[in-house]
Amino acid sequence: MKININVDESFSALEVNINCSELSEDVERIISAIRMSSKQLVVKNTQSDEDVILDAREIAYAEAIDRKCFIYTKNNVYETSYKLYELEALFSGMKFCRVSKSCLVSLKFISSIKTELNHRLRLTLKNGEAIIVSRQYADNIKEQLGVKKNG
Repeated sequence: MKININVDESFSALEVNINCSELSEDVERIISAIRMSSKQLVVKNTQSDEDVILDAREIAYAEAIDRKCFIYTKNNVYETSYKLYELEALFSGMKFCRVSKSCLVSLKFISSIKTELNHRLRLTLKNGEAIIVSRQYADNIKEQLGVKKNG
């Protein structure tokens, strides 16, 4: 593999060119790593069955159901090959929090929070969806949202 880097002040944006004889598994891994560094994912639209490049900032939450992982935005649902723990690592530093064993939520999409029975929480998202936070993750969510003081 040969790597060329061209630094030129005339470039206004980062541009990556990959030249290869075939789209091998190694090339696909390189592309995936580049997309992860820019917080973009390739996901499958569940309605049209086409692959879409999705910016992580558009994601309201991600949920694992029956060994599949789904990503929800304001208006669409996508399926991804990533595991939930991989998305959690990818989204680190982006204000995503685990709310249950099977769900991650973007804090910026939360519009309200309500305490439920058994120390659980109900999060209402900006799109009107409600998500239950399990007891195990409730204190962390409260801290992240500034509802509960740390310590």
